[in-house]
Amino acid sequence: MRKLHLSGALRPGEYGTYQRHLSRHCEFSGAHTQDYPELFWVEKGPGMHWINGEKRELPAGVLQLIRPTDSHGFSALPGGDFEWTNVAFFSSSWKALRQRYFSEGIRYFDVKEVSGREFHLPKDGLVALRLAAADLARGARDRLTFERFLLNALALIDSREGPHAAVPAWLGELEQELRQQANFSGGVAAVVARAGRCPEHVCREFRRHFGRTPTATMTASRMEYASLQLETTDMKILDLALEIGIQNLGHFYRTFEKHFGCTPREYRLQVMRSGRAAAPLEV
Repeated sequence: MRKLHLSGALRPGEYGTYQRHLSRHCEFSGAHTQDYPELFWVEKGPGMHWINGEKRELPAGVLQLIRPTDSHGFSALPGGDFEWTNVAFFSSSWKALRQRYFSEGIRYFDVKEVSGREFHLPKDGLVALRLAAADLARGARDRLTFERFLLNALALIDSREGPHAAVPAWLGELEQELRQQANFSGGVAAVVARAGRCPEHVCREFRRHFGRTPTATMTASRMEYASLQLETTDMKILDLALEIGIQNLGHFYRTFEKHFGCTPREYRLQVMRSGRAAAPLEV
């Protein structure tokens, strides 16, 4: 059985990894062990999680905590896509937080039973989790960023509602639609129009609940999708720009560089050199 090592996937100064995964009709290829804790949540499902000899179906909205002692792997169910995000970090980060905030009782990553480490978040909870992981998604890998994210994620587990529980249902659904690749080519205006509310009102509500505009939301999602394709495919950069609804290649380059601090070509070369696309989690 393979054993994954976190330190081998990191550059100097990094304390963990943030990765998005998309599997289509992926069969289970065997379980692995690892020397680090992690958590993952399912954006699109269902998928299948094979853990410690159990087989657990993963619908969208599941958040699960993984211990270093777990043996696990994933597969996609036939006929659908399985999309999930995982965050891996050094055991020392969890130990420091446990000692500082959770010294009483067995909680979170210390729970032995898998069912005691699996949680189902509502749509608002997923929105809040994405917002908590925003700095990680932008490339921050320092210890403070990981520990801040972990505290926010664990707070979501306790509340099961999160800080954005008051988000109206229509607004939460619209936020998710703006993040879907199928809507990128049509642009922001087409998605907002489906909400049946005036654009000014939508923009105000977005700023109030999410701290940014619908345009910024779709732009960030386009760039995150683009980075995933650069990591996992050999798609031409021009074709990628067109696929996400950006007709001007120069505009795509400028937007991507603003988001990630490097051009799409430089990003792909960095991934190839570091091998980040394949580590630490394998499917």
